[in-house]
Amino acid sequence: MKHLATTPISMLIFTALILAHGNEQHVIGVVSAVTQGSITVETLKKEKLVVKLDPETKFQKGSEAATVNDVKARERVAIHAVKDGDQLKAHTVRIGTASAAPGNDAKNH
Repeated sequence: MKHLATTPISMLIFTALILAHGNEQHVIGVVSAVTQGSITVETLKKEKLVVKLDPETKFQKGSEAATVNDVKARERVAIHAVKDGDQLKAHTVRIGTASAAPGNDAKNH
């Protein structure tokens, strides 16, 4: 009986963690341009989204820490960004470990 009481509590905690992540937008696709201040990503829908970078933006390539200098055109990225007015501002940029095939983009959700 004790086990039955802990299951709903575990589910509530898990749901809270998922919802806490809900204010971020995921931008997933292939890098078409990168500067010190922004990354332009082409999504599966062929939309080009510009995501701004700031000094607090974290970068990761595989399991290693990275920098904006590690982001290259034609690489896959998954960016967690927040709306900042009418712009997106990157919180975390995860860099793929292999370049994308021509014409093969990921999706934006």
